[in-house]
Amino acid sequence: ISDVRLRSGAVPAFGIDARHRSVLPTLVHGRLPRRENEIALGERTMRALGVERGSVVTARTDDGRKRTLQVVGRVVLPGVGTYPGADKTSLGEGAVVTRAALRVLGPKFARTDFFIAWRRSSTAAQQRATGERANAAAERIAPDSFQASRLQRPSDVLSYERVRDVPIFLAAVLAILAGATVAHALVTSVRRRRRELALLETLGFTRRQVSASVAWQSTTVAPAALVVGVPLGIILGRWGWTALADDLGTVPEPIVPAVAVLLAVPVVIALVNVVAFVPGRIAARLRPAVVLRSE
Repeated sequence: ISDVRLRSGAVPAFGIDARHRSVLPTLVHGRLPRRENEIALGERTMRALGVERGSVVTARTDDGRKRTLQVVGRVVLPGVGTYPGADKTSLGEGAVVTRAALRVLGPKFARTDFFIAWRRSSTAAQQRATGERANAAAERIAPDSFQASRLQRPSDVLSYERVRDVPIFLAAVLAILAGATVAHALVTSVRRRRRELALLETLGFTRRQVSASVAWQSTTVAPAALVVGVPLGIILGRWGWTALADDLGTVPEPIVPAVAVLLAVPVVIALVNVVAFVPGRIAARLRPAVVLRSE
């Protein structure tokens, strides 16, 4: 790990050997560098330089010489710095070159990093045992200069993690407002249709049937809202997440929770019926004689 001096300034960079099977940065598109004149960049670094895959960038070596590099891919990088307090690579910032190219282009910090990737099926005990073996092997080589640590999350991820409850809070507020709107619409409807409800009771409707008519009114509103709201929410949600992921420079992978969407249908219908309870009780308590006399 070192820095590469590009037109936009010094960029934290990884030196890799893609020919060997190892833990490599996440590739979004294109490919990883295989030759000394190739480079892969994060999305934000590409935007800062105004380049895209296939473009050419110029790097400077320590002695001031220029090297031309071709951009062969876009990558997502973990948060790793060359030394404490140094600029770190992040989701969309940083560069990847070959190890041979980094020896020429970057300052030498006398540091080598080794990454360990765990299988999804690995247990905590297996991970701990592997880490201890790696630690023991490294200490035999350099007992005074080896340090093991977990990979740090990029600062962008940590920043958004602090506000991850905000969308849930906003959704709850919107749900409460929607319920209040339905309740207000039902109460207003009962007041406007007092005469029709009184006529229904005169024709033989019981109070339970009058209350049920209000519940059915709210039930018909729920499917209409779901038909419009669910597809629109999915479309806007995917668009919003893709825009955020692109801005961060990571891989946009929007997921639609099918189970939650399916559960939303009966839950919404049940909630609007709960909301309709009070307006239904108001409608059931209307006195037909008083209403018709006043009308």
